[in-house]
Amino acid sequence: PLIHHSQRMLSTDKAYDREKLARFFARCEKAATQLGWSEKPLYQVQAKLDGLSGRLYPGRVLATRGDDGRHGRNISHALERGLTIIGEVEEGAGEIVVVEDYFQSVLAPRGYEHPRNFMVGFCGADMPSADHREAAETGMAHFVAYSTLPAPTFTAEQLLESVESVFAEITGCCPYRTDGIVISAMGTRLRDYLGATDHHYRWQIAFKKNLEGVRAVATSVVLQTGRTGIVTPVVHIEPVQLPGATVRKASGHNAAKLEEDGIGPGAVLRIVRSGEVIPTIVGVEEPSEHPVAFTHCPSCGTELVTDGRFRRCPATDTCPAQASGGIHYFFQTLYTAKGFGKKICEALAAAEKSIPAILQMQAGDFVAIGISPGVAANLADAIATAKQTPVPAARFL
Repeated sequence: PLIHHSQRMLSTDKAYDREKLARFFARCEKAATQLGWSEKPLYQVQAKLDGLSGRLYPGRVLATRGDDGRHGRNISHALERGLTIIGEVEEGAGEIVVVEDYFQSVLAPRGYEHPRNFMVGFCGADMPSADHREAAETGMAHFVAYSTLPAPTFTAEQLLESVESVFAEITGCCPYRTDGIVISAMGTRLRDYLGATDHHYRWQIAFKKNLEGVRAVATSVVLQTGRTGIVTPVVHIEPVQLPGATVRKASGHNAAKLEEDGIGPGAVLRIVRSGEVIPTIVGVEEPSEHPVAFTHCPSCGTELVTDGRFRRCPATDTCPAQASGGIHYFFQTLYTAKGFGKKICEALAAAEKSIPAILQMQAGDFVAIGISPGVAANLADAIATAKQTPVPAARFL
């Protein structure tokens, strides 16, 4: 079951250089001046734990952050399995992590690539594995509330001058895997004044480091048309090892970048995990002899039009990829009807079903377009549930 978060769990804006940090500090100091402060704000710095985000509620109720930060999955069973709450905490947001020394000495030799993935399995598996049970029994699996992490304070000048040494000191003494530091302006009034975007708080930023990356050879480029008609390239590469994962593909950014850099089969690329998460192309060491050309929509064959640095399919009413993408986006946003994955949405788009029509479909209607009876019954039940579940007006709009 889903749990509605009492306060939305936002993501964190990110900086990889001093220039963006300086802009963040300038924005905070301008807000402080507008509030009539005579002194510049201070900033607390904490380790950014590389775990599974969650929120603890009174009564030992634990939920994941969820796709949108508003509704998370109830994983209170993880506490019953032996997940240890660090500190005297009854409520608060935090990270579900495993002690790094234990991961390196015990779990990594057993084939686990990343502690986050291990804890996702700890919380998500129907039955915990022997390794999960051992981590719990030895007290190595933790929920760490952000409020319990050390948080030394600095001025903006101190951080701009020595952010690398602060980074090394704070992450170096943390017992868990980290992927940066989190810098937060202090003062409730200042935070309230700065507010938040739909993605992150304006009074907080994460400073992260991109690793140097590895060489990788492109094997192919797959073009994908999204719900807005923008054609996005995904570059498939020969498997390479990056921190925490074996990578087989990376974002190709946009049409203009692929054409400018000569990316195609045979190109020698340099790949990093941006923020140690998203595989990203940061350089081309040898361009391809056959770079990919963006001319026609891979879904409907319509000739593409140029839209800035992008290529876009103008067939908004007849392009199957745009139709299925729109259906998928609707059900992902609605969130109260489960089961409408990409393959199901593609089948509905191929049958030329509109969203109002889908909301009237019964199990037999789904079977009629080629969906198996069991899945069809589940989809019909999901629609019935969605019709009876209130949706906040802002989300519906």
